[in-house]
Amino acid sequence: MSQLNPPQQSRMNWISFLWSLVLTKCFLLEFSVRHYEVPINSLTYVWLLSIGMASVATIVHANSNRDAISQNFKHADFKIDGVILSASAILILWSLASQEAPVELLLLLAPLLFAFKNLRPRSTGSQTLGRFKMIAWLLVSGGVLVFGSPLAFLLIATHLFVFAMITLFLRVQPSKDSTGNPSFSEN
Repeated sequence: MSQLNPPQQSRMNWISFLWSLVLTKCFLLEFSVRHYEVPINSLTYVWLLSIGMASVATIVHANSNRDAISQNFKHADFKIDGVILSASAILILWSLASQEAPVELLLLLAPLLFAFKNLRPRSTGSQTLGRFKMIAWLLVSGGVLVFGSPLAFLLIATHLFVFAMITLFLRVQPSKDSTGNPSFSEN
């Protein structure tokens, strides 16, 4: 199985981090809309606008790095992650759009998909980090089951933000450049 070279892995890490921040914002706003009963259509004004603009930015970035992205599409982990992300997005958007859909059940399935994605051995990255991700997503699923909506949105947002920050700090280490000034480098 092919490995991503360090610049490609670095790019993918940053894109994942930025997408985590976009989704954190969406989940926090969804919690606020539901908790404070704000009379807006959050599907349109929060989710579709945010995800649409982030998708445009990702596509523009992908077009500027076509060779690296095309190599990533051939990578098995990338394909599986894409399918799981798509399935989770469909579940979450369905729960927002449908009045009859059981929101808690759909919000429970999305973290479970991410938890079980980390069960299989990955060709890149730490197996310990994968197990940690699995346990963290299982805890989020349990929290969604216990607390229900709208707190489920806050729980998922908090988890996404904290986990994005943890993985960023695990990958980016402070160092000194040749002039002695602090800089940051990827592991």
